[in-house]
Parts: sequence; structure tokens; C-alpha cells
Amino acid sequence: MKSKEVRDRAVELRLVERKSIKEIATELQVAQSTVSVWLRGNPLTEGELKKRSKVRRRKKETFNSVTGEKWCPQCESWLSVDFFWKHSSTATGLRAFCSACERGKKFGWKGSRGSVVGVTQELLQQMLEQQNGACAICKNAFQEPYHVDHDHLTGEIRGLLCRGCNVGLGCFKDSPVSLLCAAKYLNRESHGGV
Repeated sequence: MKSKEVRDRAVELRLVERKSIKEIATELQVAQSTVSVWLRGNPLTEGELKKRSKVRRRKKETFNSVTGEKWCPQCESWLSVDFFWKHSSTATGLRAFCSACERGKKFGWKGSRGSVVGVTQELLQQMLEQQNGACAICKNAFQEPYHVDHDHLTGEIRGLLCRGCNVGLGCFKDSPVSLLCAAKYLNRESHGGV
């Protein structure tokens, strides 16, 4: 093929067969940069490329204000907005991924919500209803994403906690003895010494 025929074939492959520059370069056995120059210099392809750049792909809707649910692309599921951390610079005011997936990204965990402690979305919803949407320890309604409390030795799920109660248990290393000692300390009549 002569160079003009090769250029015309490149334009045809791009416009008619919608092939990528890499595919065209492979088929015509020329460098990708050469194909790119040919297409850039051709008024047909330039007009076509401009037209395509104006047509934006429609983004997948990620928030449903009617149901109060948001799509988590990591879990690939619709979740209540309670499962998402706040983020002031987004249109929805929420992070893109649910809190479990955010933690997973931060600490290198794989999978979706619940994979950390082996709990399903249905079980979380059931636990949330059983606890009346409140922390299992302090009984305050959840104001932020809750924490799934579990026994670190057995992996058994104990309940859903607010951040403060979860951190408190962690500070006492989940020791009932230490927690009882702390309760005795707080219940003393005088703090001046016993």
C-alpha cells in the first residue's frame, strides 16, 4: 500500500470500524504516534473526535434521595446513608465508598462491608433493628456510622457500638475485670482516697 492509501485506511478503520489507535497501528504495522498524527491532521476524524468529546457518558446515579440510599461501588450495593462517612466537598455530602470499604482501603482489607468480621448486610440491618438504632452499651442513637463489635479471640459478633464505646472497650483491651475496676472507681463515694 502507498502512504496515502494507508492513511485513508487508518481513517476508515477509525470512523467506520471504530477501532482504537493501537488497533489501527497494529493492523497497518505502523507506529501509534504515526496513526495519531494522520488522524489529527484529517478534517473528517478531527470533526468526529470533537463530536465524541462533547457527548459525555452519563454517570451512574449514586444517590437516591427518596429512599435515603447511596450506591457503594466497592460493595456494588445500595446502602442506607448511615453507612457512609460525611465528606463536605462532594455533591451528596458523603464519601464515595461505605465506611466498611473505606476502612478496607485504609487497612488493606479486601471485599465489602462485613467481610472484616464475617457479617452480611442483612445481619447488620437485623442487629440495628434489634438495638433500636442505638449503641448496645450507652443506648444513644447512632449519629455517625456504627462499629461492629466482635470478640478478637473467637471472632463472635457481640453488637453494634458507637465510636466512643468501641474505643472505650479497646482502651480496656476488652477486659471485663478492668471494666469492673473502672466502674468501682467511678462509683466510689469520695474520690479523695479510700
